[in-house]
Amino acid sequence: MKTTNRLLILTAILCLVACKAKFPLTIFSNQVHVITLYVNTNNIDQTNIEKNANFGQAPGISNEEYTTYVRRGDIVIWRGVSINDPLDIVNITTIEHDTLDDNSKNFFDKNMIRGNGDDHETVVGTLKKGNRGEFQKYILKFTVLDNGEPRNGTFIIDPKMHM
Repeated sequence: MKTTNRLLILTAILCLVACKAKFPLTIFSNQVHVITLYVNTNNIDQTNIEKNANFGQAPGISNEEYTTYVRRGDIVIWRGVSINDPLDIVNITTIEHDTLDDNSKNFFDKNMIRGNGDDHETVVGTLKKGNRGEFQKYILKFTVLDNGEPRNGTFIIDPKMHM
């Protein structure tokens, strides 16, 4: 019985290895990147975005320099979280390609990806284009809802992705 189980496990492993060799990019190497924006919803306004919203990056790395390393075919999910009031909602409303940066490549199949419209709005995108060494500068727009009411307008941060 033990020999039969070992043979079955070995066969399953060999099948997985063979599948990975046949379909290297489509099945096994795509990753899901969850980019979480942490927002101090009690204090944020249009004058202090950098101080009150970040991606949890190391000190000294600005939001504009925050970089996610990706590959074509990867899925990216942007979500927002209030760090101090669980009743406040941070909605990621759109991700837009920064067309003002001539060196930035658009990794998606459109210039703007809209949020899903849920109560805790997120944006999901699949990287369709891009080559190793290229980067995309993008504009992340988000809002803060306090008891369902927008507070202080739409906020903008422009991080990047690198292939």
